[in-house]
Amino acid sequence: MPLYRGSRRIIMTRRAADAPQTTAFLARTSGLSGTETAAYKALINGLVTDGVFSLLDALYIFATNTTTTANLNLISTSFGLTQTGSVTFSADHGYTGDGSTGYLDTGYTPSTAGGHLTLNSVSGGAYILNSRATANNHCAFGTGDNAFIDKLNYQPLNNSNNALAQGNDASNANFALSITNAQGMGSVTRNSSSTLDFYKNAGSTLGPASATSQALAVNSILICAGRETGTPSNFSADQIAAVYFGGGLNATQVGQVHSRINAYMTALGIAVY
Repeated sequence: MPLYRGSRRIIMTRRAADAPQTTAFLARTSGLSGTETAAYKALINGLVTDGVFSLLDALYIFATNTTTTANLNLISTSFGLTQTGSVTFSADHGYTGDGSTGYLDTGYTPSTAGGHLTLNSVSGGAYILNSRATANNHCAFGTGDNAFIDKLNYQPLNNSNNALAQGNDASNANFALSITNAQGMGSVTRNSSSTLDFYKNAGSTLGPASATSQALAVNSILICAGRETGTPSNFSADQIAAVYFGGGLNATQVGQVHSRINAYMTALGIAVY
């Protein structure tokens, strides 16, 4: 309702309330700048509005103020990160692995977590800040079984000059020979027993690829590394600003996740696409 002061008509507007999920997450943080707080609000409120927030099991934003905040799961109070070895944190940018021993353990084991991530419904993605045209098998995130079988992993630019991604399979699906740089946001998603799709940056699809689902991994998901024979391996030296995983997403939903995360990075002045 307008108010009048003297001869002036004053229009008052009401700002939309934050989603409960946004309020709950921010209550677990401390020391955020105004820019960081606003970016988190836009990200979480947006994903809730999109209907995607409820489909994820974990979302980590490493481009933030401290490691304490970076290690929080935005989706819930479960699956906070534990660091092993050398992983370097840069405020408002992210974590950089040492390429040899360092990784972050999510504590999320797909075979026992009981989350949205299931055999034929799985997605995961990572936002890589650094430009890297040199191919290697470094994993942005990954997990597997105990017999040289990766089950869920993402290598942004592997030794075959592909994006390699898996989702509950052992087929090492190689996507997009046109990919020549690890930089950007990449996501793999499975919504059936037979195929995977891969998306890069603004959501353009690179797939589908035939990849029959086999089993859920029996080891926890690592960030800055993968797992073969259950042991951490393929350690990354990339700078990672965000990682998520959860149930399978369709093309529209992947695009929404990419857009919301990239908008967060834009707000902090570090977006790469």
